[in-house]
Amino acid sequence: PEAAPERKEFGVALLTCETSPVNTSLARAAIRALTRDALLAPHLMDRELYRNLKVYANDAALRADLPSLPAPLLNASFSSREPPLALTWEPRDIGSMPVYDAAYLPNGRCLAALGEAGARLLTRDGREVARFYQPAYRLVVADGGQRAIAIAPRGATLRLAKIDLTTLASAHWCETTLNAFAPDYDGSHWFVATATDLLAIDVTSDRFQALWRTPDLTGHAIQIARTVLDCSLLLREPQASSGSIAVPDLPETWWKWRFALPALVMRDRLELKPLPDLRFPFTCGIGSVGETAELAVQPSQLADGSLQMGLALTVTGSMYFTDSIPGEHQPLQPMLGGIWLAVPYRNAEGVSMRLYDRVHGKCRAEFKLNGAKLLSVRLTGSHLTLADDLGRLIVLNLVTGELIRNLRML
Repeated sequence: PEAAPERKEFGVALLTCETSPVNTSLARAAIRALTRDALLAPHLMDRELYRNLKVYANDAALRADLPSLPAPLLNASFSSREPPLALTWEPRDIGSMPVYDAAYLPNGRCLAALGEAGARLLTRDGREVARFYQPAYRLVVADGGQRAIAIAPRGATLRLAKIDLTTLASAHWCETTLNAFAPDYDGSHWFVATATDLLAIDVTSDRFQALWRTPDLTGHAIQIARTVLDCSLLLREPQASSGSIAVPDLPETWWKWRFALPALVMRDRLELKPLPDLRFPFTCGIGSVGETAELAVQPSQLADGSLQMGLALTVTGSMYFTDSIPGEHQPLQPMLGGIWLAVPYRNAEGVSMRLYDRVHGKCRAEFKLNGAKLLSVRLTGSHLTLADDLGRLIVLNLVTGELIRNLRML
């Protein structure tokens, strides 16, 4: 049941409302839906919510008619999976056109960015619902999944287009220059960064105009992450130089800024200090509340005295842990979302990625997309969406660990 988390949230919200004939009718429908989810996937069952809804509905006939629920499963959640899920796609298992970005929508459909070929809205089994003739290499999706922004590079600028996923209409919006932008927005405000400012853009306007800005960024904006309550910005300050010559071995300075939403009040402005023994290349990712994941090349000495190349991962914030990934890899930018951390890296076989549960600091899944050179990663609260330049579009349910989409773009 792909929408089980959404039905659970509906039930929780319903319990906060006053009892009325309409609400008790909704409670009866919610109980039946939760019962169906429990029978199909017992580990998704919230028994306390189920009991509270039965009391709220106050329907003796419904209680008598409900089937017996399966016994609760222990440690059945994907976030406690042992050993890690291992998935591999071979170079021959590909589509016919690259997917530069993709988003899994709340209604179960997928939106795929196909570069100059535009964007496609796909059903659960990969059939095309609509095609949008707006160049799309990156997607910015509204939280409710009703709208999106298609982004395509045009030299030093970006071409932006608006997509309405309800009416299936699209239109060119504007051309602008951005250093970084959030991959999602609340339906009206979109956080972006220019060379000097962090802006909240009014997406409902026909013009590209800011409703709020903070100036004087301390470096080049790399990544923006947001939720309804928080927004964080990752910045990389230019390498220090001696005269007009940069010092090649001197680490770059990274900063993180965090704002509380919707008040847009700055909460943190901190310098990140990578571990001194890390090597380059070095990259970093940020979450909405300022937690960071640092990934860098780090050789380690084996028992025979030889050096083994690998990647060193350091995750900071309230859920601190470290890990190492042996082998010769090129680190790509980590992505954080909810309790999850996606760590992609490129190697001789293609692009691989590890998915970590940050609560326990453990890897829960490893993906190998052999033959790929580019990988798009999108993390939401309950789904991981991957897309690569070989036409593969993959969606993993982060609650059940089920691979719910494994599409090829033809």
